[in-house]
Amino acid sequence: MVREGFVKRENDEILKNKVIDIMGDIKNVLDSTLMKRLFRFDSGCLKCKVTSIFTILPLAITDDWNCLEVDLKKQLRRFYGTDFVEIIRVEVHGSCRLRRIYASYDSLADLQIPIDSRILQ
Repeated sequence: MVREGFVKRENDEILKNKVIDIMGDIKNVLDSTLMKRLFRFDSGCLKCKVTSIFTILPLAITDDWNCLEVDLKKQLRRFYGTDFVEIIRVEVHGSCRLRRIYASYDSLADLQIPIDSRILQ
C-alpha cells in the first residue's frame, strides 16, 4: 500500500535484474522495555542525533549501488541500553532503488545469504 509517492518495477542496467523504484529509510523497532524506538538513516545529516525515542544516523551513499546493513541489536544496546525484540515497521522514502529488503535476526556471512539476495553474486 502506498500512501504518498510511488512504486514502480524497473530493469536495472548494472544488476541485469528487476528492481523496485520507491520514494530514506525509517525503522520502528520494539525494545526489551516495550518502548517503540525509531531509527532514521539520513544522507543529509553529518552527525548522529539521539533522543529518548528516536535516533538519526548519517548515511553516506555513492552513485553506484549501496548496501545498508544495520545491526539493530547492537544499536539499541549502544544508544538505549536495551535489547532488541522485533521490527515493527520499515518505511522507505526519498529517491532510491531497492532490489530487496532483507532482515535476519543474526548477522550473516556473505556465503550464508541466499544467492539472489546478495548485491554482487
